[in-house]
Amino acid sequence: MIVVACRTPHHSEGLPDSSTTAASATTMRHPMREIENTHAQPGETEKPRLVLCLTASPQMQVGYGHVFECQIHKVLAGAFEENTLRLTILAGDHDRLKYLLAHAYPTVFTIGFTLHRSDEPYPLMPLSGFVDSHRYSWAIDFMNDACHNPTTP
Repeated sequence: MIVVACRTPHHSEGLPDSSTTAASATTMRHPMREIENTHAQPGETEKPRLVLCLTASPQMQVGYGHVFECQIHKVLAGAFEENTLRLTILAGDHDRLKYLLAHAYPTVFTIGFTLHRSDEPYPLMPLSGFVDSHRYSWAIDFMNDACHNPTTP
């Protein structure tokens, strides 16, 4: 399990090169906050994680999948200051699509993401995840019914 600690940035913004490593932790700079992965092993680079408590409503289908409009209720891990996001589920991602359709609004559930890439050219990309307002894409790691912090027992 990965624990993510956040703090306000005091360095220049932007994500470090993917080859960046640290002895005890890896820090990624997101435009909103620094995200420090406190469980990175020496010589290992971990990507920032984001865990949100949200509701999802089906909106439309695009050529490569389904789009859901999501309302954020709580940020459980990571740094995220937006109130909504557009979640894409790829056409072949049947289990996640089935889960979301069964847990549509007003059901509140937890969803975890890992940072995928920066500088995405479009607000909707062909991945099961989403692109934030700073053009970072986030790929889905997990979805579950509980809306509590998954890092606490």
